[in-house]
Amino acid sequence: MFTHKIISKEFENGVLVLGVEFTDGTKTITELVKPQDEQGLKYWLAQRLDSLNSLNELEKVNINDVVDTTPIPPKDKRTEAEKAQAVWERQYSRLEQAQKLVDLGVTEAVNKRDNLLGKVRAGYLPEYLN
Repeated sequence: MFTHKIISKEFENGVLVLGVEFTDGTKTITELVKPQDEQGLKYWLAQRLDSLNSLNELEKVNINDVVDTTPIPPKDKRTEAEKAQAVWERQYSRLEQAQKLVDLGVTEAVNKRDNLLGKVRAGYLPEYLN
């Protein structure tokens, strides 16, 4: 498991440059970083440690092992309520577009507009108003 230690602090043309040493007890890697702020430095350190520790795990993989390279789809982190609201908002947007087209005389698809209106009315919840 890699850990980090800040080993140097310098200013280069008015910009802070930090020397950071990463080690897992046997391997040592030294890198220079120019952080924007403390939050940026913390983020960079966390990302770098994750990356180095992942590489450590990969080294344990046998060269003859079959590795699954199937891409992992991103997980939708929204709650069911948030997903339902997103569907309702898309329907509402489509209803607005349909209403404009009917009002402008571009189309006479009143039935489609009325179907969308029914869906929007049926799916509406008071918490959708922010």
